[in-house]
Amino acid sequence: LLGADIRIAPEGMDAVEFFGATLKEISDAGNTAYVIPIGGSNPVGSLGYVAAFEEISQQASAMGVSFDRIVHGSSSFGTQAGLTVGAHLLSSPLKITGINVYKPHTEKVVAELNTHISDLTAHLKAPALSHHNAELLGGFLGEGYGVPTADMRTAVELLAQTEGILLDPVYTGKAMAGMLSLIAEGTISADETVLFLHTGGYPGLFAYVNALSS
Repeated sequence: LLGADIRIAPEGMDAVEFFGATLKEISDAGNTAYVIPIGGSNPVGSLGYVAAFEEISQQASAMGVSFDRIVHGSSSFGTQAGLTVGAHLLSSPLKITGINVYKPHTEKVVAELNTHISDLTAHLKAPALSHHNAELLGGFLGEGYGVPTADMRTAVELLAQTEGILLDPVYTGKAMAGMLSLIAEGTISADETVLFLHTGGYPGLFAYVNALSS
């Protein structure tokens, strides 16, 4: 309707590489473009979750709750970088556990998270982190981003039927599946107080009706 130029990336091509090639094409034509990264995950985009960590801390204090860990779905790392730097700025020992829901889990992926954290810290002109409280865990992605898994379906059904909370199949469903697995194996102990961060996305359920009903 608005005349947008929509480009479809070739299957298997890295999104950042595709963005770079498109940006070069636009620049070579004498035009200027601003790249909004996947998930808005740059230092500016991550500032929202720096503020979110402060808000969580304030609300927890007001409620008399002391969390040991935050668990959430991690994909383009903006959420996890923001929470991690927010914890750093408040000198909080709270662990930030991200469940990788985006791409196959490798050392390179973990390095990407660390780069996001470092870039955000530099953007805020905050003291560099010699270490941080974030961990990125793999093993829950399945065949790929957005591809349903049996554990995800179990987690989505469990929360819907016991708590009336709707999770989405791409992010929060796999993140909850990861958290349930960590609890079952004892990585998250019975005496921990855990905050599961629901990052939204439940309208995605409508695109997965067949997968969830099969």
